[in-house]
Amino acid sequence: MELFRPFEPVQTDTLPTGSNWIGQVKWDGVRIVAHAREGQVNLVNRHGRDRTKAYPELVESLAPLARQGCILDGEVVAFAHGKPSFYRVLQRDRARHPANVQLLCSQLPVVYMVFDIVWARGRPLHGLPFADRQEHLTTILKENEFVRLVASEPDIESLWRAVCDIGMEGIVVKDVTSTYAFGGKDRRWQKRKHRRNAAAVIGGVAVKDGQYSALLLGVYDGRGQLQYIGRTGAGTLGTRQWVELMQQALAYSSTSCPFAHLPARMPREVIWTMPIISVKVSFLEWTPDGTLRHPLLEGVLEISPQMCTMDGADA
Repeated sequence: MELFRPFEPVQTDTLPTGSNWIGQVKWDGVRIVAHAREGQVNLVNRHGRDRTKAYPELVESLAPLARQGCILDGEVVAFAHGKPSFYRVLQRDRARHPANVQLLCSQLPVVYMVFDIVWARGRPLHGLPFADRQEHLTTILKENEFVRLVASEPDIESLWRAVCDIGMEGIVVKDVTSTYAFGGKDRRWQKRKHRRNAAAVIGGVAVKDGQYSALLLGVYDGRGQLQYIGRTGAGTLGTRQWVELMQQALAYSSTSCPFAHLPARMPREVIWTMPIISVKVSFLEWTPDGTLRHPLLEGVLEISPQMCTMDGADA
């Protein structure tokens, strides 16, 4: 089977009801499709980029499956204080040098949280109902330290309350009759987030009392114009990473504002930058004026700035 873009859930603020729905924890990590076939394991992210060398412990853990052949879908997660840390998993995902990868394997261990299977034992499963695919998955997948099966919960409301109570990202609810649509995104899978995520572009740096204080963020609208959505501080980044990101942004400083429109209230002093660097931010909700409420910087994204759009701002 050729590479494919994984099936995506749509954002919802209201959980569906009925016996044909189950809920799963939404793990805040890096979406990875694992191709374990013909004696080898290849790990590919949602954009089709190979990440096999970034996670050698997952390759080793999944190697037994490569003899029988299967394709899994899931999320690679790194933990901090018992909760998923997107910043930590980004450090793993961006590592390229073999020595650095090996060091990070011990310093920042990851877990592959598997929630679907689309190929097994030489035949495609994507056309089967989700419930049937889960039966195949529980039969084939042997959990270990680095590979875990995502549990399904029929009591969706209770799962949602539990996720909110412990401050995790949210849940995904799935129709048990749903097939797996390659490259698809529809309401048969729905996600509700305690905090939403946005991919945004840095368009400026705010200065306060002579110090660089915040990054100004934007997303592209349907006309290709960069719309201002707010500003964020260091968020989950450490001091060194924040300083490095600020320096990278300032390396693209510009004399012109990249945003199509600006709100009335803005920092007094701003250094505009070319919209080159993409970042991930989490936030509570959209405000009526189209900005993010309580944005929190999560890390740098290796995606084109043009992929940071209004339509994808809750992805």
